[in-house]
Amino acid sequence: LGAVQQAAGDLAAARRSFDESLRIARRLAAANPASAQAQRDVSVSLDRLGDVQQAAGDLAAARRSFDESLQMRRRLAAANPASAQAQRDVAVSLWRLARIGGGVTWREVADAWLALQARGVLSPVDQAFVEEAQRRAASER
Repeated sequence: LGAVQQAAGDLAAARRSFDESLRIARRLAAANPASAQAQRDVSVSLDRLGDVQQAAGDLAAARRSFDESLQMRRRLAAANPASAQAQRDVAVSLWRLARIGGGVTWREVADAWLALQARGVLSPVDQAFVEEAQRRAASER
């Protein structure tokens, strides 16, 4: 519902929907703390909320949401280093933070994507992320 509201330009309604989704995800994760999927669902909800906060121009709130998501994703990736999805989730969170000037460099983003590529688990669809992150990292210097 939040995605539809956001696409329709109703950012206030989208934010309310994503806030509610996040509350539900947090309750489910608290009820099953051993579930990596439940924890990941919280991080996805945080990303969706951060996206609508960013679209509304509330970059401080977006940064908090994206940063919390990144911290969760780092914990999940550390707990399951063989999971390509968990490692990709970290790269996506780094991207979101770099995009809003959230204390993450594009070099960090590029390195995360390149690590996936080096492991042989980078999706061909994600190759564009590698190239764009490297381009942006080169312009940071």
